[in-house]
Amino acid sequence: MFLMITIGYVARRTVFNISTLRGLNQFVYILAVPALFFNASSHVSIRELLNFPALGAFVIAMLITGLLTVFGCHFMFAVQGAEKLTLRGLNGVFANYAYMGISLTFGILGDQSHAATISIVLTSNLFIVDGGQLLLESFRQKSIGLIQMLSVLDRSLLRNPIFVATALGVFYRRMSLSLIR
Repeated sequence: MFLMITIGYVARRTVFNISTLRGLNQFVYILAVPALFFNASSHVSIRELLNFPALGAFVIAMLITGLLTVFGCHFMFAVQGAEKLTLRGLNGVFANYAYMGISLTFGILGDQSHAATISIVLTSNLFIVDGGQLLLESFRQKSIGLIQMLSVLDRSLLRNPIFVATALGVFYRRMSLSLIR
């Protein structure tokens, strides 16, 4: 893993320039990670993906971390305003589990980590990305209606290639199991 990080660092300094990195990031986000998640989710059961005790622990830890970040920013750094504090809280809980976490858990723990990793990425996407966007929109507009809420969910969830690929992988597994019977 550290060798790959070093190769990436050297490549950034020698082979890639800033204009190629956007394309590489798009490739990873739109094709590579969704393909990995489709493959992984097509080999795990819904029961494995919905490990509620583990997901509950993750969500509670995320909420505690977010609240500590918000209170710390407010009281220690005098950050004011709901929108700014929300952004600080999101920064405090947003980890790189989509790119770094996937490769680390899949590489170190192997196949038995697929369900937990997928669940954590999807749960964080729901709570951090979608929840954060909904919170920010409600602060900016003083309220948020059903149409705006559905629009945010559409943009951040239903058009998210990682979520869609995972859902298709689960559907594929379900259909494959149904055909076998």
